[in-house]
Amino acid sequence: CVWFESSLSCGNSPCLLHCEEDTCTADVDNLCEFNATTESCAKEEVCTYTTEDECVADDKCEYLAEETQCIGKVCQHETEQGCLADAPLCTWNNVDRICGKTLCNYDNPDLCTLDDFGGAEGCMWNATSQVCHLRRCLHDDLESCSEDVYCQWEEQNGTPACVQLPCTENDNQKTCALDDNCEWVTSIAPGICYEQYCRRYNASGPCNADGECMFNDTTGTCIDKDCSAFDRCRCQGDPECFWMVGAEGAVCEAAEYGDCPAMDVVVLFDGSASMGQQFSRYPNGFIGLTEILREWIATLPLTTEAAGQTLVTQAGRARVGLVQFSGRPQSVLPSGLIDGARRTPSGVGTSGRLSGSAGQLMGDLMWHEYNHMAGDTYLASALSAAADMFASTPADRKKVLMIIGDGAVMDTAQLPGPRAKLLALSPAVQTFTMVIRRFGSTTPVDVAAEASLLPLASQQNAWHFNNVELHGVAEVLHGMCDPKTKWGQQIVDQVEPESGVHRPCNHYTEGVGCNNDPGCVWSDVLAACIDSPCLRHCEDTPCVEDATNNCVWQADIEVCYKEELCVHGDENLCEQDAECDWNATSDSCMEKLCKHASEVNCLADPVDCSWLPETSQCIVTPCQHPDAVACAADDQCVWNDACGADVCVEKPCVATTEADCKADLMCAWTGAGCSPKACAEYADEKCCEDHPECYWDVSQMGLCLEEPCNKFDVTTCDAERA
Repeated sequence: CVWFESSLSCGNSPCLLHCEEDTCTADVDNLCEFNATTESCAKEEVCTYTTEDECVADDKCEYLAEETQCIGKVCQHETEQGCLADAPLCTWNNVDRICGKTLCNYDNPDLCTLDDFGGAEGCMWNATSQVCHLRRCLHDDLESCSEDVYCQWEEQNGTPACVQLPCTENDNQKTCALDDNCEWVTSIAPGICYEQYCRRYNASGPCNADGECMFNDTTGTCIDKDCSAFDRCRCQGDPECFWMVGAEGAVCEAAEYGDCPAMDVVVLFDGSASMGQQFSRYPNGFIGLTEILREWIATLPLTTEAAGQTLVTQAGRARVGLVQFSGRPQSVLPSGLIDGARRTPSGVGTSGRLSGSAGQLMGDLMWHEYNHMAGDTYLASALSAAADMFASTPADRKKVLMIIGDGAVMDTAQLPGPRAKLLALSPAVQTFTMVIRRFGSTTPVDVAAEASLLPLASQQNAWHFNNVELHGVAEVLHGMCDPKTKWGQQIVDQVEPESGVHRPCNHYTEGVGCNNDPGCVWSDVLAACIDSPCLRHCEDTPCVEDATNNCVWQADIEVCYKEELCVHGDENLCEQDAECDWNATSDSCMEKLCKHASEVNCLADPVDCSWLPETSQCIVTPCQHPDAVACAADDQCVWNDACGADVCVEKPCVATTEADCKADLMCAWTGAGCSPKACAEYADEKCCEDHPECYWDVSQMGLCLEEPCNKFDVTTCDAERA
């Protein structure tokens, strides 16, 4: 066997492929040698020395004095993920970019303190974290102290000294999370507990000046920015916050959640023993996941009602339920399912129910951190628990189920029953699944996990599924209401916003929708949708005086928006306005589209605009008709239903000269003029290959063409072959 660093898996040595002695001995790259007795080829045995001197003389070997044994050197990995795969034996040094043996690798305090490495820099036992580690910050000079991620150089009673940084005494995520001043940082390998970023400020001025922070007057401390605590003026002045105006009033929330529907979210998270392993720079995957969930819930707009309280429906606000899944085969419920679901017991947090209270949900997560099930991966009873939670969800709220795990589900045969309970609910439950990888590379374990979790996702499985490293879970959760993400496209109601309704600007991907929003403008410089400068005006006077940005004051909601253009109700008035065009389909006046002067900005507006290189013009993309009838009525267009595409496209091959026709790879010049080549209508590789008469030509930048011999019959084929 050999270890493959790329896939982090053990596989057959390439030497096993050699059947003959000569090819075996010639394979020096894989250190192959032929065994004449067994007539087989295997990799060469290394470090078989019997004396210490011989062993240490070989740079591939090391000598174990206590075992009087010579072995191959450990921790020789060249990549961080390969090194972490051998944790806790090995540790990756992020500064020197090397893998080495973990020093002070003891789980017993007596053994820990006995190891002094022959000097002052010995081991010490951290009673708080229950971890043995090297004594820290013993440096006597500024340079070496500054290079140590645990230390800082500062004055101590008038004398410069190397001291340990705050929070770094917490050697695991659990004790780090218990300290409100600390956070687990994964930008360093291995991960480390540092003081929270905003705690560096001691006064309100510099704290509030930092866009990531805000000053808490009650506690007198600088904390992470919380949009929900902002008034209208500060909210609208911060592009990361969004002033949500709804039927129940106006509130400030994180802009990333500005498109959230009213929803109930149940999260089933993996509590199997494998989650207790190191995941990338998280020493414990289970604690890492619960901390990510904690941070997500802290920013998610919640209804505020505690579990069991009457729900006052609020647009864009969520309730959350948390269920840990794991189990053991010998523990069976009366229903026949493995007992694999854990919710908080009565009196703890939510008592295992849906809740819109952040405090209750934080209590749930704290309970789960101290009650890691650590069994096998059994999911069926957790699915049943999710169905029970959703049973009380009002019909006007979306039901969103998230299943997050790191391994293959072991009770797949028991899943149909609980899934049927979920499918019977109305409105339907949207199920999203996510595989958490331990490393950057995809391992066989990850492949097996995906094979069992992907089919559990709702229809269009790929759009309801993600496969990420642990730190990527946060990005997926925070993007759940962003229509630019996979999950966001499924969760957010994909409807055209009402005229005059403002939504988060960074959720627009093109200029037309952006400019139709009263609070947004399309920036050709950034090729992105940004907040209108009008939003920064908090009072009516500076708003109406801002003629540069065409601002108007909306007195009913006390917000400054940009003036709406092209509100003419008459076609003649509309056409007289240089900024407007009359849309005959909707019988309304609209702002002119695709006014971009450069190709880059034109193509950055992909939904509606196309660039004409011959005339250097940005035009409205033709043939954007939604159905076959409207498409057929347009002389420029044709309806393409090949492979279920069902899309209106420009008529191909309309060239009138042979030269222009042949210049288009999709076209051929015949006696009847220019016409599409056979198979050219199949626009993607799978669709093309599904037709035996066609093949996908990668040399043509991806084009479906007719098989060269398909054009011949029996007679002409033989003649062509001859």
